[in-house]
Amino acid sequence: MCRCSAERLFLGFTGSPAMLPSAEQLGALLGLDIFSLYEAAAEAQLVRGQFPQAVRLYQLSKCPQLKRVAHFASRGFLSELLAYVQVLFGTRASEIPAPDRVHFANVAALGFVQQVLGKRRDTTDRDAVLQAFREFLRENLYYDASVVMRMLSEQRLYELLHLCAQLRGQRRLMVEQLVHFDPSLALDSATCAALASRGYGHLLQQANSDHFPMCVTDPDLLLPLSCDLPLLSAHLRLLADLLPRLDPDLVQRVARMYDASRPAPALALRRVLLASSRQGRYPGSSSSLSTDSLDLTQSDDDSVNEEDIVKFMLFVLLMLNRRRSKNRGYNEHLLRTGFFTPPAPSSAKRPAVQEAERYVACGQSHCGLVVRGKAYTWGRAQFGRLGHRESHKEILGITCVEVLDTLRVKVSQVACGTHHTLFNTDAGVFSCGSSRFGQLGLGDLQRTWVPHLVETLCTKEVVKVTAGLYHSLAVTRDGCLFTWGWGVHGQLGHGSCADERLPRRVDSLADHKVVDAYGGCGHSAVLTAEGVVFTFGCNLFGQLGLGRTPKKSSPQRLELGEPVRLLCSGFFQVLALLSSGRLLTWGANPQSLRLQAQSSRRSRLQAVVAQNELLSSLAGGPHGGNLRHPTSSSAASSGGILPAPGTSPMAQALLHGHQRHLSPTEVDLSVVRGPLVSMACGSNHALLLTRDGEVYAFGRNTEGQLGLGSRKDQKNPQLVSHLAQRSKVAQVSCGRDFSLALDSQGKLWAWGQNDGGQLACKLPAEESSVRHLRVLSSRLITIRTSRCLITIPQGQRTGEVRPIEVTALPPEITRPPLDDLEQSLRQKAFQNAYLSRSAPTFDLGSLDDPPYGPVALHTALEAFRGSYDPTSVVNYCQRFSDFQAAAKVSTLEGQFAQALQYQFQALMFDPKVTREFLTRTAVEAVTYYLGLIDKENSEANCGFFENMVSFWQEQELPVNPLEQLFQAHLPDIGYSLGLVLFSNEREVVSHFVSRLSPGLCLSLAGAMRERVLSGRPHGELIGALLERSGTAALAAQIRLVDESAGWEPAVPPQRLWEQLVRSLGHGMRRKAALRLSAPEVERLTQALLAEKSAKAGGCSPPDKLAGNALVFSCGHNTTAAAFHETAMPELEDSLLRRLQRPLPLTAKLLARGYAMPGVIPFACPRCVVNEIRANW
Repeated sequence: MCRCSAERLFLGFTGSPAMLPSAEQLGALLGLDIFSLYEAAAEAQLVRGQFPQAVRLYQLSKCPQLKRVAHFASRGFLSELLAYVQVLFGTRASEIPAPDRVHFANVAALGFVQQVLGKRRDTTDRDAVLQAFREFLRENLYYDASVVMRMLSEQRLYELLHLCAQLRGQRRLMVEQLVHFDPSLALDSATCAALASRGYGHLLQQANSDHFPMCVTDPDLLLPLSCDLPLLSAHLRLLADLLPRLDPDLVQRVARMYDASRPAPALALRRVLLASSRQGRYPGSSSSLSTDSLDLTQSDDDSVNEEDIVKFMLFVLLMLNRRRSKNRGYNEHLLRTGFFTPPAPSSAKRPAVQEAERYVACGQSHCGLVVRGKAYTWGRAQFGRLGHRESHKEILGITCVEVLDTLRVKVSQVACGTHHTLFNTDAGVFSCGSSRFGQLGLGDLQRTWVPHLVETLCTKEVVKVTAGLYHSLAVTRDGCLFTWGWGVHGQLGHGSCADERLPRRVDSLADHKVVDAYGGCGHSAVLTAEGVVFTFGCNLFGQLGLGRTPKKSSPQRLELGEPVRLLCSGFFQVLALLSSGRLLTWGANPQSLRLQAQSSRRSRLQAVVAQNELLSSLAGGPHGGNLRHPTSSSAASSGGILPAPGTSPMAQALLHGHQRHLSPTEVDLSVVRGPLVSMACGSNHALLLTRDGEVYAFGRNTEGQLGLGSRKDQKNPQLVSHLAQRSKVAQVSCGRDFSLALDSQGKLWAWGQNDGGQLACKLPAEESSVRHLRVLSSRLITIRTSRCLITIPQGQRTGEVRPIEVTALPPEITRPPLDDLEQSLRQKAFQNAYLSRSAPTFDLGSLDDPPYGPVALHTALEAFRGSYDPTSVVNYCQRFSDFQAAAKVSTLEGQFAQALQYQFQALMFDPKVTREFLTRTAVEAVTYYLGLIDKENSEANCGFFENMVSFWQEQELPVNPLEQLFQAHLPDIGYSLGLVLFSNEREVVSHFVSRLSPGLCLSLAGAMRERVLSGRPHGELIGALLERSGTAALAAQIRLVDESAGWEPAVPPQRLWEQLVRSLGHGMRRKAALRLSAPEVERLTQALLAEKSAKAGGCSPPDKLAGNALVFSCGHNTTAAAFHETAMPELEDSLLRRLQRPLPLTAKLLARGYAMPGVIPFACPRCVVNEIRANW
């Protein structure tokens, strides 16, 4: 008789579902470890390919889900694995820990990748798998973007890589993967060699490179790359290699990426410039782009500067126009300048949103703080709502938002939603976190761990942002309201219930100036300048204050009897402070309504029971007389309607008249001392702040969110005495069930629930699962049954019932380092010098059709003049045969003779030009430049006319149009033109003169004679006459004697001054900011404080100089008062008395320059005098 072990027999019973009860009975009878046996049986079924039976056995084994998924993947059940994982994601979040969900999602992504690779030859199945993979990337919330993107990059699935980067806001990571990944790692060398030997190498490369250029030419890449300058440099080099092989559409994407007129690239350019100034690199100092070509040279620090970005942008525009210009000819509309008009300082400067140095905001379980323009966040980090780089930590302490700090934007306000955060800065609105409903305003992006710029709002002056649970609002300076995000309840106010993934203006409020706005759980509330309140969205719990109206998708005006001064809204509750000082409220938390309904029902039932007992005792029996059913008695006694069976307690409360929350009701302010200046609402509680800095709280208090030292609810406002005894509060904010307050000294106070670290208190280091169980045990567990709500308090709570000072603040918040002051001075210098760069008033992409055509190129040349080397750009123009662009650069640099020459070259480069068009356009070019040339600069004008004469003779153009032009400008050009025509011995000039009329020649001679008789400078004419007469050597000797005697040539002072300023101006544009060391900043600050003290003592400097400082490029600095009181008299004394001979003209010119408003175009007086002595 064959023997069989009990375990083997048990495993034999697990082969089919029908035998599983027998297996369980056997295990129970023999005391076997059935869970381990079920797991072993499941693995055996997987080996046999019986996936459904294996799933049943794994469920019986209680095996961890992560282990099951690993077994499925190891056995190659990819399709089944994906279906199983989808089922897991459909379960409740509390049943599967968050780390396991991340692993499941990563494994599912790996399964999709393997399926895509396995179906390369089956186009139909491959497309289906790709579509399913795309839906997975869009809908799944848990996969690790860095892991998935690395898989996609290694397998060259560039289309999916690009999609993942867009959805998760990980464009920088995408470029990092592409730049640093070696494609040879994807295939072994033998496979690559075999493919190449059979002639399939180029096909494989083509198949994998179709979507690669789409990844590296993403138009939104520049801003994230600017936070990593070495990566930006590598990306520039990669594009430089790809550009010659890209088609025009992809080159246009590159042009849009580097279009510095767009808000994001403009901010990136500002970031690069600031980084360069901190490293001592300025435009023109050490460009990574060579002059003659786009070949990139490796710099020591592998970084880029502003000139690199602008030069590359111009190169791309030139290349794009060259590829499109095969059928294009000369464009006469490009002759004139003036495409770009620099904005006035008052209009270009983005106004500050708030002047408050500190600002605090609360969300459902995270917080934000603004201190001196820097943003800090803390609390739950899930979905990236804190704005820090992707991390697996669930809770983070107070940390600076690195990306905003790197970009050097000044944050003025922060707003926190449920899973997202908004930052209002001087560069625009940034958002981060989850965008499942579009609440980030970033289009198709689903989630981002780092803040992204909301470009739709960059042209608007946003003064306030606010976040609802899943939607967002922004108020502009001109009173417009923009909303976006979740709209199912109509809370966006656009007249529909559709979600909006981009900010959209609420047109129905166009006739009103909105000054304040708030978002709640499913509603929005708006306050206008006239003191009128509009509400829209869900009204199920009275949030709109409109009675029983279910919801409204367009703004509804509330009639409150008098203007509203302050407005505030929380999750469900709205507060409105009237001009008379009365406080109204409407809306209620649904949990409170349920508890209220349950309490009312219990009271009524108790009253009915007591009444029935009394009647029974009077009737002599338990049911004597005509007693009615208790429910009917209850209904009759209350005068209400008999509720239907199964009606919820909340509905019963509504039926029985508990409707106070549906309409505005007044809050008792009898205990509040002083007028209110601010309010805040949470999920079920509210805070009031008075002018004297006292805080009053009321509402639910189960987590101590009122800060009163207990957990007792308060119907009316009560003073938070713990704060009143310690500080004067300046701002309050409410989260779901916690509160924060900022006092006048900058201290942060917190109280209430702390399950997510939202109070910035340190939580003990423990496993997430242990913390999850401890937090659950600290909350009030409410069990809903068919008859009542049972609330059971459990365990030790994690919150604070009274305000505590938050001490875990980063050191830079309490003590700002001196480097911050130094950086602030650099930022101010930069913003003054590059104001037009940070606030572009033009859009290069909209100037041409197709975009980024010739007008865009010429506008960019004008707008970014000073940020590129004109010589190298002219070389680029010549390489691409874009002579009109070369003429534009020469015109901007004041080289009009060369500009005219380039215009003539552009005309001759057009094969379709006719003789009539050539003559007319050439005359227009000469006319245009005649209006620009310096009429007194005879030397430059002679070159201009020589180029004109040579072109006219070579092309044998008629001279009649020119004669008419000369006659019109004869008083201004007669002398210079006469010098060219009458003193030049070139044959081409002689032939040209022979074609002119005698009358014009006589007129030119008369203009030259008039010049001599008027006493104006005519040295060129004298030189020509001396050359013709043979006395040039004698004149040179006389000039040498004059110079040794100290005589100066008769050059007009105004012309000397203009040339001096022009020369210095070119140098100034090369330097965006001046660097001061920390000791110099401290010394300068002490000097300014001393002057301020002197002013207070009565011996003050002039008011216009008080508090100002002067910093020179030579490295010296002083206060404005000391400069004018001491340095200027010393300069005058040195120039007039202490040199070998006095220099009165120099002293006069320098004094005039130092007195100019704004930027002084000189070094300090001391260095100027030393330079004069050194070069005497």
